[in-house]
Amino acid sequence: MKHKTDNNTVTIILSLLALLLISLPAELQAEGYAGKAGAFLRMGSGAAAVAGGDAGVARAMGVEQAHYNPAGLPFSPSSEVHVGYHVLSLDRTLAHVGAMVQMGSIQYWIKPVRRLMLEQPTTDSGTGYLRPAKSSQLNEANKLEVEDYLDELVTTIYDLLQSGADPFDANYYPDLLFDAIAYTAPTLKPVVISVYTELKNDVDPSPQQIKATIEKQYKKTRENPAALGVRWTHASVGEIDGRDTDGNHYGNLNWYENRFAIVFGLKLHDKFSIGVNAGILHGRIPDMADQETTALTSTTFGADAGIQLRPFYGERIRYNLESLVLGAAVYDIEAKNSWNTSGYWDQGTATVDEFPERYRIGMSYRPIASVETFFDVETDLGDVVRTKTGVEVLLMSGLMPTTGAGSPLMRSSSTGNFGVNGLILRAGIDRDLPTFGVGLSFKLKGIGATRLDYAFVAEDVSPEPTQIVSWRFQF
Repeated sequence: MKHKTDNNTVTIILSLLALLLISLPAELQAEGYAGKAGAFLRMGSGAAAVAGGDAGVARAMGVEQAHYNPAGLPFSPSSEVHVGYHVLSLDRTLAHVGAMVQMGSIQYWIKPVRRLMLEQPTTDSGTGYLRPAKSSQLNEANKLEVEDYLDELVTTIYDLLQSGADPFDANYYPDLLFDAIAYTAPTLKPVVISVYTELKNDVDPSPQQIKATIEKQYKKTRENPAALGVRWTHASVGEIDGRDTDGNHYGNLNWYENRFAIVFGLKLHDKFSIGVNAGILHGRIPDMADQETTALTSTTFGADAGIQLRPFYGERIRYNLESLVLGAAVYDIEAKNSWNTSGYWDQGTATVDEFPERYRIGMSYRPIASVETFFDVETDLGDVVRTKTGVEVLLMSGLMPTTGAGSPLMRSSSTGNFGVNGLILRAGIDRDLPTFGVGLSFKLKGIGATRLDYAFVAEDVSPEPTQIVSWRFQF
């Protein structure tokens, strides 16, 4: 059931968002990451997010969401496999491969019944009285749920409907319910009345229909409560000019860096989720010295973590604010490269290059069904503040938004060996540089739903723009 949200709550949240947008001084939007380790983890992941200004902390795009905020994984449209490749200048390479699986839905009972306790007799006659149990008296042995008395409730309501008895008559219940639950009957009474009221005008409802109505009212389904995945990010630079201490060229070097991560996202509530992206960072520089075949390597650990909040999810509210998503994440926790060249040269040294720890907050909002907007702010809590904003527009039929999840659902309904199911246009601004791209959803025989994304990113340092191609396969 949807609930109407208090207008004051909406006003407060919108005011906070507006304050966030106007409180960003332009002079703080500096480039302070230049020359720092871990650059390959700051270059975006996948064409879908990068084309939209690289804003992704409040989205739910699939396994690439782990790069921006793993808390969005459970809200992603489906399980999937994703590959992406960045076309870069200056002999650089960046690629991503990942897969995620959403865990099945779970059902649970709500509105637990509070057992009534029989007080000790207060008179010689031995008469006592019932009262609700105190919290300190409840434990797993005596805390009741509606499901504990499902059969008895079905029997009670069925007999009520057949006999036309008054469900508000307190004397009716102990005679019909088992003696073992006589003391709990008063607390079960609202369940009986609620279901009876819904079914009283139906023609001869069956016990199965009564049971289904009880479950509908007191059982809740949590879709995709968690998601688990793996990701591999690979970066390399080739043809590096290698020179000795005298400045003499002795060959070309190559540099490789990888992150192998396990990602996990969990819904703690339909409106709130958390996630973590943790794994091994491995750097490698082969052929460091002339005639040397042993590579210089660094193997360390790093992690990202995030949260997402959907404050109006499932509520009846104006301006389509049900789609509003707020997100926050921290990146590169304890991440670093650790190099030791003592095995190569007599005067070798041990060096630790720490990755700058970054923090990001942001939002996504769909003002209408076919348009979604994104806004992120990233900082290192020092001299770096970056703003990222983007928009995504759904074109053609067959693309339905995933309400509150922050990403369109790409499930192909076309038939045959190949069929285009929809088109998405994206554009954004990342650090004052324009980005744009396109997404094409279609179906391949034997594979099913798939989507091909492309992104173009203007550069102010690199001699050529960055282009990204990614392909996802949903299942």
